[in-house]
Amino acid sequence: MDRFDLTYERVSSLNSSRRSGRLINHLNTNKRIRASNQLAMQYAFKYVRIEFDTTDVTGLDFSKGLAQEWQAGIHASAYHSYGQEK
Repeated sequence: MDRFDLTYERVSSLNSSRRSGRLINHLNTNKRIRASNQLAMQYAFKYVRIEFDTTDVTGLDFSKGLAQEWQAGIHASAYHSYGQEK
């Protein structure tokens, strides 16, 4: 499944006006290797224009069915932020 969102906001108050834009993408995939094994991957990307900040997350899951009621798995993910140094 892949989801893509693009948003734009304009907020005005008595003293100021602010605009922001966001580009967000979420990708989720999975593959059943055998009847009892499954591998899944996730990737998310977010770009926010007002803060000049970009982040992404990558994840990987593996699960194995042990019995009809039981499943064991492992998950690993990495989060990256590529923003301006403050």
